Amino acid sequence: MSDGLYTPLPFASASWEDIGMDFILELPRTTRGFYSIFRVMDRFSKITHFISCHKVDDANKISRVFFREMVRLHGLPKSIVSNRDSIFVGHFFRTLFEKLGTK
Repeated sequence: MSDGLYTPLPFASASWEDIGMDFILELPRTTRGFYSIFRVMDRFSKITHFISCHKVDDANKISRVFFREMVRLHGLPKSIVSNRDSIFVGHFFRTLFEKLGTK
């Protein structure tokens, strides 16, 4: 395989074990001040959660929202796919694992 080629993701085999997350940015501001959406999708069923957020929310805030909204409903997934940069994803996982008590 050469650099720059995409590798297809393996097929998901059960609900909420493999998820994708990304953001929808620059939307009209709501009355509560939100103008972006944090989207979390189950790769098996394609069921999606849309969570209000701000474009400037950092990985720490997003991991708290993820823990509060997603982990309580579906537990921890086996894999998470994101199109965010490695710095954001690394900080997201570090903060999430701290919430779980993992060192």
